[in-house]
Amino acid sequence: MDQATLERMGRRTTAGAARSGTALPLLFGLGCLLLSAGGAQAQRGPVVRPPLPTPPASDTMREGERVLAPIAFVRFCLRRPNECAGRGGGVAIALDEAALQDIVEVNRSVNRAIRPQRNAAPSSLRSWEVGPAFGDCNDYAVTKRHELLRRGYPAAALPLAVAVTGWGEDHLVLLVRTDRGDYVLDNLTAAIRPWSATGYRWIKRQSADDPNAWVSLEDGPMEPIPASWGRRPT
Repeated sequence: MDQATLERMGRRTTAGAARSGTALPLLFGLGCLLLSAGGAQAQRGPVVRPPLPTPPASDTMREGERVLAPIAFVRFCLRRPNECAGRGGGVAIALDEAALQDIVEVNRSVNRAIRPQRNAAPSSLRSWEVGPAFGDCNDYAVTKRHELLRRGYPAAALPLAVAVTGWGEDHLVLLVRTDRGDYVLDNLTAAIRPWSATGYRWIKRQSADDPNAWVSLEDGPMEPIPASWGRRPT
């Protein structure tokens, strides 16, 4: 039933209802019906998300020699081997609009979902957890990696990295290797930042050639790599 028909019915019923003292309840009920009909029509349209602003230009981090992986990472992989599976080097995510939407959404949603809680245990004794209610930087980083892996992005393009903050604290973040350079997903900000714009001193990360190996990080950037991998086939 369209809105015009409902309005004609309202005029006919209101005149009769006024004589019996029920005009107000009928008008109220008719108004609710009209509002419901209008709301149902409004809900049919698709939700269109505006395009996200392009993040600042970045470059590719320069890897050094192989180093020992964090002990907490080794224990994490023993407990959750699926999170550490996958090999293959030289891959980068094509940073198109769809990929950028995924990266921004995962960074923001995980930052909101986990409440920050400092872990006073030594780094070698900490347990990295995916999706806890409370956690530290390690939990934010592995949860973001888990979510992007679940969406089909390659493990080799999602290295975890250890840095030292400007106030001298060890800090774990997730990096995303793209055809526009390396970007940081950080629990300290919702912004997707180039690695060189964080103010951190970079120590080591998972190797681009093998996510199970870790390498030291040098100060200078490498030449940008081409996007040889975007998404896994569906």
